[in-house]
Amino acid sequence: MTSTMKIIMMNHHGMNSSIRSVFTIFSIPETALKPVAGGKFEYIQEVPYVLHGVLNGFQGKNIKRIQTDCNVKVQLPHRNSKSDDVRIIGSRQGIDKASTQIELLVDGKRFNRPMTHFLTFRVKFTVKSK
Repeated sequence: MTSTMKIIMMNHHGMNSSIRSVFTIFSIPETALKPVAGGKFEYIQEVPYVLHGVLNGFQGKNIKRIQTDCNVKVQLPHRNSKSDDVRIIGSRQGIDKASTQIELLVDGKRFNRPMTHFLTFRVKFTVKSK
């Protein structure tokens, strides 16, 4: 069984603030990394396409920060694409760190999006008298 467990230390402001340290206990499974030229690897991370703007950030600041901090290249699909695949290219450690930062950034904004569906359910129950 391959799984990823991470310990993340953040400052006291929580999810929207910068990460001080990321310690990885188990990294991304080897089968998920595809070797590319120059001894680097490629990893495809699924990020819902409606959150690609959050990942990119104002004037691309979020994605630039992740690329600089982790020494990786992050490629988003074309803006008209409905693809959820975000490509990360770099060293194993860089990919793991970037993947964690992307996950934290997106998880903080996932539920801030407007609702797209409204569901109703009919509930029928009977109260028994004693």
